[in-house]
Amino acid sequence: MSPKGAHRNAGRPWARPAFPVAARLATAAILLVLAGCDRGLHRLLVRDYHPPIYAPSEVGLTLIYEDPSTLDASKRFNERLQVRVSSAKETAEGQMVLLTSTTLQGQQSSLCLVNKGGWTLLIDKRRTSILPEGFPDHANSWDRPGAHIRVLGRAAAELPGLPLPADYDRIGVWVESESASGLSRTFYLSGIGEAESRVLRDGRWICINRLVSRGFTDVPDVKPAS
Repeated sequence: MSPKGAHRNAGRPWARPAFPVAARLATAAILLVLAGCDRGLHRLLVRDYHPPIYAPSEVGLTLIYEDPSTLDASKRFNERLQVRVSSAKETAEGQMVLLTSTTLQGQQSSLCLVNKGGWTLLIDKRRTSILPEGFPDHANSWDRPGAHIRVLGRAAAELPGLPLPADYDRIGVWVESESASGLSRTFYLSGIGEAESRVLRDGRWICINRLVSRGFTDVPDVKPAS
């Protein structure tokens, strides 16, 4: 401000000069362009983003579960369940995952389809939805034969003694199932699937299945004898 201007405004509060209408319109247009650029940048940054999949699908992943409600430690250990991702293959429908479940009593395999957040168990020609496509943000309730399931919400994993990588996302999703046998709740973690299960007994939630070990095992391919 020149000395003359300062003299004329002496003793009066400073006032911001008003923008002409054209200048205001130009400013608004620039802001809209910038907003559009920001959205474009956002789309660029999240182009390769994939939402978490709450199912086991990485080959070699080995999960071990036990029932904390079994008080005898040796019995609890002997009744442990091991679940391993034996194979995974991309198909037109999604990722076909072969899970091998092992206990001291034996072993069995199950084929699953993992696609768009969904986890479907394939048995012969029947399909049973463990988690629906769009889970959990775009599908928060669904039906399974004999049960109605709904999403309760997100929570941090509380798995005593289970080491997880430092950068692992420990926020999972609780779901509740209502059936003729009563209420049950299951906690799902990204890349793992089921991490804990509880049932309601006499007004108390009892944990009957909990993940106690997560790791990777490599089993050599066995070629059939010629």
